[in-house]
Amino acid sequence: EMKDIKIEKILPELVKYKEAYVVGHEEDGITLKKINSVSYDESSRKLVWTVKSLEAGRTVHVKLVVDTTDLPEGKYEDEIVTSSTVKVNGEEYKTGEISTTIGKPKLVISQTSDVTNKYVTEGQVINYKFTIKNEGLVKAKSVSVVDNLPDKVKIKSLSYVSDGIEMKKVVSNNEDATVYTSIQPNSELIINVKAVTLAVPEDMTIENYATVEAKNDPETKKTNT
Repeated sequence: EMKDIKIEKILPELVKYKEAYVVGHEEDGITLKKINSVSYDESSRKLVWTVKSLEAGRTVHVKLVVDTTDLPEGKYEDEIVTSSTVKVNGEEYKTGEISTTIGKPKLVISQTSDVTNKYVTEGQVINYKFTIKNEGLVKAKSVSVVDNLPDKVKIKSLSYVSDGIEMKKVVSNNEDATVYTSIQPNSELIINVKAVTLAVPEDMTIENYATVEAKNDPETKKTNT
């Protein structure tokens, strides 16, 4: 039987401590319970589990729950490498290293139009196409794409293709030029907006752009105009 076993771990900077415990059993020997024989020092980021005793032939499990921190702007993936040290009976044993990759979506948005650098007249139809690619490692959640149509252009229809499925949105005004969806890694969202021009002064330039952001990537991206 071993007594007063210490399992130590230094948490990497890319994670935040949330919870840790030793897995034990109730008196029935079956029902699991949490044993809070754990200490964590935030300044040193050192976590220590203490196992009071471990009989020969038995196994003990320790658990750690963390949250990942936000990656810096412009960085979309990083690697976390961790290991632990077990101290028992005056001896130290180091575990093997565990490598985990964390990431966030990498959204890239572009725009094309069939009337770029051309004169338009009142009542003319303009077709805008937006392509939003997720070049990151993880799914982009709660993605919102907003087409900021100018005052002299009114939306007629909007459709989009997500995960190979085409969807049509009912629109009534320019505020409806918004799509809410999600984008898988290495996938793209295609949005087609059909609009019509109103009375346009001769010296007026029509500029249209769209913005995109995701819940797990709040950095707003903007298309060319």
